[in-house]
Amino acid sequence: MSNELTLLALGRGSDRVDEAWARSGQVTSIVRFERAAPSGVRFGKRVFGIAVDSLLLASKARLRHRNERFLCANPWIAVALRAVGLSAHAVTGLYAVPGTNSWKLLRRSLRNTPIVTTAEIEAEQWVDQGGKATAVLYGNTFKYPVAARSSEVPTIFIGGTSDRDADLIDSLIDEVRSDTQNVRLLVADGSGARIWTGEQAEIEHFGRVSSEEFGRIMSTSSVVFLPILNKPRASGHMVCVGALECGLPVVSSECTGMDGYVDGEFVTYLDPMTSIVTQLIERAAESPDSLQIIEFWEDNFSLNAYVGRVLAAVDKLTALP
Repeated sequence: MSNELTLLALGRGSDRVDEAWARSGQVTSIVRFERAAPSGVRFGKRVFGIAVDSLLLASKARLRHRNERFLCANPWIAVALRAVGLSAHAVTGLYAVPGTNSWKLLRRSLRNTPIVTTAEIEAEQWVDQGGKATAVLYGNTFKYPVAARSSEVPTIFIGGTSDRDADLIDSLIDEVRSDTQNVRLLVADGSGARIWTGEQAEIEHFGRVSSEEFGRIMSTSSVVFLPILNKPRASGHMVCVGALECGLPVVSSECTGMDGYVDGEFVTYLDPMTSIVTQLIERAAESPDSLQIIEFWEDNFSLNAYVGRVLAAVDKLTALP
């Protein structure tokens, strides 16, 4: 049987991403619904946006590609395929927690469909309930600029909103606002543009920014901090990978969703018993240089590395009885 796959994805494509999948020799066609809601929100709710966009993509696949084998870039596309009388060969991503309505719907719809997750805990939970899944490390190539890391003032970056620990962020902000250390804190969480300036410290918040601007802001920092809630699902991976691409060290709060990503040298865990800001300043000063971090990213977390891992995992899962 041919191992050729058609990738189904939501949102606008890019030559960089499409070429990475095409180079694999296994993905021979990519079908997208390019007018998908950028944030997944329609009619005021994310669930409606994902459902509508996935159904439109599935209908497009049924009309023009119905005899092909589909690799779905998120599980809701696979659910929509079933609704139009087709099935997925395999799925990447899960993003659901046992016991939730999302989880129950996915279990009913996907059953034994092979799923490749980016968090070990998600794969373990799916297998425990009778599903077929394995985990691979997420990777991507965002084309973010290389960080200079030459500023005399240590600069800490926090970005993203999903599963972020608001209490931990507030604790760091309070430490910075105590104004006892020379440090800058950049917070790209879409909460609105504003700046606080003390005698030694500075905090700058940003409103909603594009992916390109997010990477540019990140690249002006010295260290990236991931204050993540300890939930049993993938979280923080995109920011972590983007930081490594910039050549920046990453410090994460302890979280099961980051298992496999924290290597102890380029990505480390926060010590909850000591000062957050002091740890981050020390990490910025003592971490490997940017070229070493970028080499680590290229080998382990680039888009090419990720595509190779996903397709190897799909082959392994689909060979199982």
